[in-house]
Amino acid sequence: MANRAFLMLNLSGDPDEEYASETVAVAASDCYPILWWSLFSQADILLRTEDWEDAEGNPVPVSFPCPITSLTVARKRAKARQRLFFSYFPRTVEPIYQQWLTLLDGIDAPYLQIYTGEVWGMSEPERSNAEITSYVRAFDGGHVEDWIALLEQVHIEWDPATRQLTYRSLDRHYRELTEAEAEIGYRLRGYDWERPVPWQDD
Repeated sequence: MANRAFLMLNLSGDPDEEYASETVAVAASDCYPILWWSLFSQADILLRTEDWEDAEGNPVPVSFPCPITSLTVARKRAKARQRLFFSYFPRTVEPIYQQWLTLLDGIDAPYLQIYTGEVWGMSEPERSNAEITSYVRAFDGGHVEDWIALLEQVHIEWDPATRQLTYRSLDRHYRELTEAEAEIGYRLRGYDWERPVPWQDD
């Protein structure tokens, strides 16, 4: 079963807000799409607490970082950070970036939040916490090492010497793919859930 991440609509600004399936803007499996992180700064990383179950089925409170920001700020950041994004990606993916901006323009909630719990739980808490901080820093600070980490978790390699991208298959075989084969839309902005999205299925 896939461990999913969700970019969620949030009505209150409370990271512990209860979610319904129809509040999922876009989703992903076993990773976090690159463009989700363009919406946040390090100050937006808040803890969400849920009751999970231990090995005996007993409820255990678990807290994990879930970035949250206002929709207004998210839209501004998505537009302002295009130049940074295209310093790593070719202009051939510009239609996907425009789809991303159109998606944000169609959202009608005051806040957006990344639900990280399932993917966060795939690793040790310390490692997962550090990864989330790094992914936010990629857009917030523009550090190369954070971009390399952000790209690697969606199976994209970036060579600092040549500034070339290599796309790897999302399965365990990790094959090298052409840009046309790489399902770049999924890696950049995720897939639809229940809400309409401004693109056809990848």
